[in-house]
Amino acid sequence: MNSEFKNSFQSDWHRLQQLEQSLSNPNYPYNSFGIGNLISLKEEPAAKGLDVREAFIKFHEDHYSANLMRLVVLGRESLDQLQHWVVEKFSEVPNKKIPPPEFEGTPYTKNEMQVLTLHSVCCG
Repeated sequence: MNSEFKNSFQSDWHRLQQLEQSLSNPNYPYNSFGIGNLISLKEEPAAKGLDVREAFIKFHEDHYSANLMRLVVLGRESLDQLQHWVVEKFSEVPNKKIPPPEFEGTPYTKNEMQVLTLHSVCCG
């Protein structure tokens, strides 16, 4: 849990993604953090009486469904072999026919787009 968080400090991709998220609409889910550390995922929730493991299990039950997922496969193997592996590894993902989530608004409003445009002009 902590190692992924620490490794992200050295990753330009993680830094750019965090910047992009922090510049997005604060009222949209994309604005929230994507990874955490031992403090944010264990200690702080425990102090508030929250069980993160149970929250993840509930999220999995409510949102983990084949109809909400997409899979891209790339490999040098034959199409038949790739298909075999996909069926073998993913056919048991349940299809609960959950409707896709709906979010009010957009990740970038006019205000956020102006900030992104200014950032790309001044900072490359």
